[in-house]
Amino acid sequence: MNVIAPKTQRTGRYDAGVMKYKEMGYFDLDYQPKDTDILACFRITPQDGVDADEAAAAVAGESSTATWTVVWTDRLTACDKYRAKCYRVDPVPGTPGQYFAFIAYDLELFEANSIVNLSASIIGNVFGFKPLKALRLEDMRLPIAYVKTYDGPATGIVVERERLDKFGRPLLGATVKPKLGLSGRNYGRVVYEALKGGLDFTKDDENINSQNFMHWRPGRDRGSEGHVPERLRRRHGADLRARGVCQVAGLDHHHDRSGDRLQRHSVDLQMGPP
Repeated sequence: MNVIAPKTQRTGRYDAGVMKYKEMGYFDLDYQPKDTDILACFRITPQDGVDADEAAAAVAGESSTATWTVVWTDRLTACDKYRAKCYRVDPVPGTPGQYFAFIAYDLELFEANSIVNLSASIIGNVFGFKPLKALRLEDMRLPIAYVKTYDGPATGIVVERERLDKFGRPLLGATVKPKLGLSGRNYGRVVYEALKGGLDFTKDDENINSQNFMHWRPGRDRGSEGHVPERLRRRHGADLRARGVCQVAGLDHHHDRSGDRLQRHSVDLQMGPP
């Protein structure tokens, strides 16, 4: 005999069962964003039958502290402070079914000087969230208090021009192609020929890393196939001098490696003809 259990009715915040994100504190139209809040504007398209306000609250929750229900361990944190809050939802003009959701994040939710942590939080797995047909990050406001945690580049344009001895005109550069597949030796040859031909600098494409055909990570045996591990290669007299950050920040949802941070200190090395 099949027995159908009656639907569980929630009587309190910490009772078992699924709870709407709006009821968990992630939707507050009365919230006034602080100057130190990180603000994000998402364009959301809720699934059929999902309320726009609930979908917006779900995005705020899943990109900060929420799961599909409340848990008693919330009481071990300052949960009211750490919850992201959707404070405004506007229909997208001329596009029925789409909405702009404005969400505020407390600054303490993010690690200082880590673009990886910021990216993985706000544009992480929330983009695969089932209550949404589509999600797009339209804009962000980063407070000065957060921006100040980044050191920024080691030098500015004045120092770069002095190194290159190029003044009164734009600097001319190019990206090495093909972006993947060149060995370290052949990559160096392309860079050398480009700079000898008159370019001021070359740069890697975004998906160059330490693949099997071109290892360059510290500690690996590179032999004669060593690849220049900097993002920029510059022309300086008869020598080719590479200066730049150790590695451009990547989007890694699970690991925040030291190599994923923007570094202040540049590294110099000499590179001759292939």
